Amino acid sequence: MINDKKSFLLGSRTAVLLYESIADLPVYDIHTHVNLEAILRNEQAPDPWTALCQGDHYVSSIIESLGAMSREKWYHPGTTPEMKWNAYAAVFPLLIGNQVQDWMRMTLDELGVALPFDSENAKRIWDQLTETFQDSRWSPINLFKDSNIRLMGTTDSPVDSLDAIRRSAEVFPKGYW
Repeated sequence: MINDKKSFLLGSRTAVLLYESIADLPVYDIHTHVNLEAILRNEQAPDPWTALCQGDHYVSSIIESLGAMSREKWYHPGTTPEMKWNAYAAVFPLLIGNQVQDWMRMTLDELGVALPFDSENAKRIWDQLTETFQDSRWSPINLFKDSNIRLMGTTDSPVDSLDAIRRSAEVFPKGYW
């Protein structure tokens, strides 16, 4: 196993060589749950849950299946994003070997979070990331412009209006959707 952050999931020298040969290629994502309307509004995420987890059915399924929050509580109007964040933090240490944990650990690392994501540190990480996400660097449009994405295919309904896709051409002249 290769032992550095960039090679975390690359288990051999061959895997590293393959990755290095394609690392600079553009991303063509044909199946994404990204909400184009939300991207075009370019609103800063108000909190870490909204930025990183909201709408991720893998995360919500994990939280429910591991007993951190019932479905009734999940959908209750009084359940705040921070409550969901805390439920995620409570079960996160149990996710060893799960790609959801790998993704979140790498994301938190990229965002400058040094603390382990667990119940003990959930509030400190919440506060740190809430502040981080207010920086314009993390606006939805800036994130896309700074990435090497060239195509994103949404999972919108085939009968949805194409208005947002048309408007995106003004914001993203290289084309994404």
